Amino acid sequence: MLRRAWCAIPAGKRGPVWNAVHALFPKAAAKGVDASSPLLHCEDGSSIIPWTPPSRKSVQDKTKQQEFDILVIGGGASGSGVALDAATRGLKVALVEQDDFASGTSSRSTKLIHGGIRYLALAFQAKIPPRSLWDLVTNLHYDHSMMQVVVSDLKERTYMMHSAPFMTKTLPMMIPLHHWWEVPLYWCSGKMYDMIAGNISKDLYK
Repeated sequence: MLRRAWCAIPAGKRGPVWNAVHALFPKAAAKGVDASSPLLHCEDGSSIIPWTPPSRKSVQDKTKQQEFDILVIGGGASGSGVALDAATRGLKVALVEQDDFASGTSSRSTKLIHGGIRYLALAFQAKIPPRSLWDLVTNLHYDHSMMQVVVSDLKERTYMMHSAPFMTKTLPMMIPLHHWWEVPLYWCSGKMYDMIAGNISKDLYK
């Protein structure tokens, strides 16, 4: 995938991202790769020698000789996104990862940017999920701290949807219900959630 992506960028459109990648991963020819290595021919007519990962020591030595604007710890979905965003803004970025990119939590998570609807339930229920209508009534309470978590999560979600629309999109979800009383419960909860999210969006982007 790296080889294909490397060749897919036309020579005239290689901007800050290309420069950042090129600086971190120079062509293997500069690393003294055997001249007999097969060449990869790109769509723009150029040819490159397949990239080979540098040794750990060479990366450490190179990092010690340079100064960076930002150090990102962790090459998962969040860390890689932060590094990419910073590089596109012209900052010099170093990213360290103890294993492989997205090999930890990012390889097992859903990548959903949720707004904390579970915390909305905890704001009004002492115990979730309710097993019966009686549980729903007897566990009613209000926890303002949980509501603050919902508002904070929705602010972050709204910011991401406005600042990076090319990376975020709405996704419809189907929730299985097992009892009749869950229908009005989820309907009311969803409407309340949408109302809070809408008010936050209006306040942040008037």
